[in-house]
Amino acid sequence: MAKYASSERTREAIITATGELVAERGFDNVSIRAIANRSNTNVGSIHYHFGSKEKLFEAVLIYVIDWIWGRYFEGIFDE
Repeated sequence: MAKYASSERTREAIITATGELVAERGFDNVSIRAIANRSNTNVGSIHYHFGSKEKLFEAVLIYVIDWIWGRYFEGIFDE
């Protein structure tokens, strides 16, 4: 169980770091190495969790959409 929690924290750290860097620099100016440095992980962890830079950016977009949905739209469509 501890391994899963640690893995989830690593994944979240990578997503957070990616979002921060994209906000600061723009999509085209963010490298996997910069993400690894910001998230205190390594390039291998990023590839393990996401497979590619594109899949990582998809995960960031999904995270943001989920956050917006939960913050602004949750419950609107409940009966």
